[in-house]
Amino acid sequence: MIALMLPVAVLAQEQVVTPTWVWWLMPITVLGALYFLVCLYSFCKFFNRQVFRPCCGKKNFMREYGQPGTWALVTGGSDGIGLECCNQLANDGFNIIMVSRNQAKIDTKLEELRARYPDREFGSVAKDLGKLASVAEVAELFDGEHAGKDIGVVILNAGICPLGTIDLVDAKTLETIVGLNVAHVVYCAKYFVDRLKGRGQRSYMGIVSSLAAKASIPGLPCYSASK
Repeated sequence: MIALMLPVAVLAQEQVVTPTWVWWLMPITVLGALYFLVCLYSFCKFFNRQVFRPCCGKKNFMREYGQPGTWALVTGGSDGIGLECCNQLANDGFNIIMVSRNQAKIDTKLEELRARYPDREFGSVAKDLGKLASVAEVAELFDGEHAGKDIGVVILNAGICPLGTIDLVDAKTLETIVGLNVAHVVYCAKYFVDRLKGRGQRSYMGIVSSLAAKASIPGLPCYSASK
């Protein structure tokens, strides 16, 4: 009996030593948990914005930012996201100013919108926004025919997305990327912020970005940086 109890007593007196790697694992686990919570928060925000809120009812921009006769201006409005913005805003009751570089395409798209929304007014500006050089040039562009219009919504959507790493993108294309994706947004934002502030009521400015601004996408370094 004594012989059987001796090993048990010896084991009971031994101290359990925690391996060093366990102590290193603890802060890594905490950081991992924090990162998971950040990702979960971002996902919930995305789900709320893209799924939950649209399902609960479309936001009416006219009710919040306009009144009868208010205009909405969309750059890059003759294609894709910009064209759909024009369509949705016209549906809300806004008159539309479509800005793009190709007047023929603008005219074609505006005819389609006129047929769909005969009670709206439509205007256009044909300009290669990638060649804007200053805020003064933006003011000259919009202070003429459109100077007296009550513009309550501005969507800065125009952009370009060429493929290729920076060593394969030629200098002219790189200048166009910076001019259209960066300079046009900054110059127009400055001009229209001052103009919208003078309306005396709530206004809206939307700047269309891209997931490429956050994600590293092979072949799109110039586009990602400009967004």
